[in-house]
Amino acid sequence: MEDSMRFTIKNGYCFADTRSFDFVWYIEENGILIKEGDFPSFNLLPGEETVVTIPMEGIPMNDNSEYFATIKAIFKDSSLMIPSGHIMAYEQFRLPFSNYTKNVFEKEGTLELTKSNEVRVTGNHF
Repeated sequence: MEDSMRFTIKNGYCFADTRSFDFVWYIEENGILIKEGDFPSFNLLPGEETVVTIPMEGIPMNDNSEYFATIKAIFKDSSLMIPSGHIMAYEQFRLPFSNYTKNVFEKEGTLELTKSNEVRVTGNHF
């Protein structure tokens, strides 16, 4: 696993910059929060983009687990129409180091499949 992951954030607005947003991130393992943080403040003009980095140190590689990173743009200060803390944009990314155990069950015996008007599966311990 790499020490950090890089993501590109692009300002898709045509007329507004991003100085009104805080950008935060978090990482989940099987839907459970395991790490979170925020990015240093930056301001993107309309159409501009920047690359941000999320540190990956300390993230476990547990069997049968999948990992997701979520990045959010959160409105900083209240306005007439948008309250402070409102999520303006977010995206979730499946991280490329999920760790699945190939054989969860040991093979024991055989299965038999019988087809007629119904499907019947029989076998030891089944």
